[in-house]
This record gives sequence, structure tokens and C-alpha cells, in this order.
Amino acid sequence: AGICLFILSGKGHPLSRVVVHGLSVMVILTGILTLIEYTGNVQLGIDELITRQPDPISDKPGRMSILSALNFILVGCYCWVEARGWRRTREVFDYLMLACLFTTLYPFTGTLFGAVHVNSQSTNMAISTALGFFLFTAGYFLQQPYRGFSSLLFTSNVAGVILRRILLPLAVLYPLLAFLTVQGEKAGLYNSEGSMVFMLVTSLALFTTIVLVAAQTINRIDDEREQYKQFFKLSSEVLMIARSDGTIGLVSNAFTRALGYSSQEGTANSFYYFVHPGDVEEVRAQLDRMKQGASSGSIQARMNVKDGSLRHFIWSFTQDRRSGNVYAAGYDITEIKEAQQVRILANKLQRQNEQLESFAHIASHNLRSHVGNLSSLLQLHKEADLAEQSVLLGMVQKVTGHLKDTLADLIESLRIKEDTDKERQQIYFDAVLTKT
Repeated sequence: AGICLFILSGKGHPLSRVVVHGLSVMVILTGILTLIEYTGNVQLGIDELITRQPDPISDKPGRMSILSALNFILVGCYCWVEARGWRRTREVFDYLMLACLFTTLYPFTGTLFGAVHVNSQSTNMAISTALGFFLFTAGYFLQQPYRGFSSLLFTSNVAGVILRRILLPLAVLYPLLAFLTVQGEKAGLYNSEGSMVFMLVTSLALFTTIVLVAAQTINRIDDEREQYKQFFKLSSEVLMIARSDGTIGLVSNAFTRALGYSSQEGTANSFYYFVHPGDVEEVRAQLDRMKQGASSGSIQARMNVKDGSLRHFIWSFTQDRRSGNVYAAGYDITEIKEAQQVRILANKLQRQNEQLESFAHIASHNLRSHVGNLSSLLQLHKEADLAEQSVLLGMVQKVTGHLKDTLADLIESLRIKEDTDKERQQIYFDAVLTKT
């Protein structure tokens, strides 16, 4: 059973789960076969596999008690179920393991007080057996301290603080008080009735003291929580606490001022209610990633203001693993986004002006040269004879082609400035020179 618990405490190799299944079945069979020995009045030798030790009181061979057999079945069932991954049974086993823990206290307290045990094979448990079950149940509860009953003891909330203030003193002081009562009666300080009175009065004093200390602790924690709550609400930051399903538990006053909703409206709706529909899926995906393992994150989202306008926010998220709550702080970046839009527009206008200047330069230089050539050729055409006119018309055709290419280059250059990712191509200098 200890090996099973050790394997289950880590992730381990998949093959180790098979080992847990096999060992847990052996533990369960140990308890079941012992119960069969009792009910069927047979001797299967469960307690004689290693050594034979007859019962000193009866002539029957040694045999574990029925209570021990039941605890073996319980421990084995837990190991088998945990290896199967049936998490929903955890709460049931919390109660059963707690009962197993208390059954181990009987041999310890009986030995401590020198109590005479009743000769009953149903309830007697050896100290070594009790110690084994005690260590197993302690390992069970400490294996995952932030799950089940263990979380109540180790948590930092009010329940955990009160449990530590009440349970731990009782676990130490009450047995000590009972021990002193028994020793006082043995020493002849009082009779059995007097021991009961002594136990009653001292128990009341102990309980009253512990309850008063716990009450003071609750009062102090309540005051601190109220202060934190007021600090949260009065903070100038846009703060929010959301549950794992997206519903809002608490919002700061800055949240209501930024979005125009009252605190009641804020906590009455899901966080997605305030997010612009176009950004909901991205926000939901970010929160889902946090549930799967990411402890924090940030995201930009447009938020719906009550008056119908939109505000741009950056949200920083942090999740509490224990409770699943998400703590978020929002920063309004609407003015920054608007300034960025103005900057983008200004840059675009600047690029357009530069393009217009380039166009004017090309039009005034490249196109003017072609127009001058055409004008000169036409003037020569008027003064030339018929033979020269055909030559000049060929030149006009060539200049017209150059003009067409220049216009095409002009249009291409404007398009390239809009598309800065255009693929580059190789050109050959001698071909361009010859054309020019």
C-alpha cells in the first residue's frame, strides 16, 4: 500500500499504474480473505505467511482484527480507484480515510493511558498495524495538500486559519488533559467521579479558551478583509475578480467609472458581456489557456461602454490555482490607440505627398523629354521631303514607344510604394543603357 501511494504521488511511467493495480488487488484480497476467515470459521493462513505466532490468550493462530481487515480493504480500494483516475470519488475517500485515521488512535491512546483492552478480535489492533495505517492516511492527506479536506487545513482563507487555531491545540492539549486526569485518579487525588468532574471543568476551560482565541482571529480577519475590500473598491485602477466561469465577483469603482455601469450591474453579468463581440473569442481563448496551465497573461480588447461607445483596454490576468478565480487589472489605452491612428494617417498622407512629388518630378523630366522629342520630330517632318518623312515617322514611333514605357514605369513605381513587399527582379545594365 505504501508503494502504491508513493507511485500515485508522482506522475510516473504508465507501466507504474499497472503495478499499482496489481498491488492494490493484493491489499484488498488480504482484507477480504481475513473477513472470510472470520465469517466462514476457516484458517487460510493470511497472518502466517511469514511466521507462526499463536494467540497467547486462545489456542487459535494469530489473526488481524476485523477492523484491520476493513482498513486493508479501504486502503486497497483507494489505491485501485486512484490509479483508474476516478477523481469524483475523492470526497468519499476523504471521509473513509478520516475514519481509518481515527481507528489508529485507539491502540496509541490505550497504550498511553494503560487501558486494559477487552479481549475482542473484532477491534484489537497491534501498535505496529496502527502505525502503518496512520502513516498511510497521513501520506494520503499530505499527498496533495490543496485538495479535499487537506485544502481546508492548509488554505490561507478563514476556514484554514480557524481550523489551525482550533484543531491543532485540541489534538495536543486534549489528550494531555485526559492523560493528566487518569494519572490524577491513579495517584489517589480524587475518585472516578472526581476525575469526571476534573475532566469536565478543564475541558470546558480548554474549549472556551480555544473558542475565544478563534473568535478573536475571525474578528481580525474580517476587519482585514473589509479593509482589503475597501482598498480594492477605492483603487484608481480598473480591477476585477472573475470566477472560472467568467462571472464577475467584485469590481473596483474605477471599473464602473470607466465603463459607466454600476457595481451591481458589473457583478450581475459575465465579463464577456462587457467585451466587444468581435473580441470575445480571443478573450475566451486566453482564459482557456490559463485554465490549461498558464498562470497569467494579457490581452487587448474593446470594451462596451454603457453609453454605446467603445474603449480600448489592455487586461492583465492572474489566476489563483486553488480557487480558480481570475484577478484582472485593466488599463484604458483608448487615447493611445487614437494617437496611433492619427500617426498612421499622418504617415500615409506623407507617403502620398512624397509620391506626388515623385510623380511631378518624373512628369516634368522624363515625360518632358519625350514630348520635346516628338515636337522636334514633327517640326522636322513638316520641312522634310517624302523620303525623309518616312524616316522621321519611324523615329516618332520609337519615341512614342519610349513614352508608353515611361508611363508604365510611372504607374508601376506608384504601385510599388503602396506594396513594399513586392518581389525584386534582376535587370541588365547594358540592355537599359542601349534602350536609353
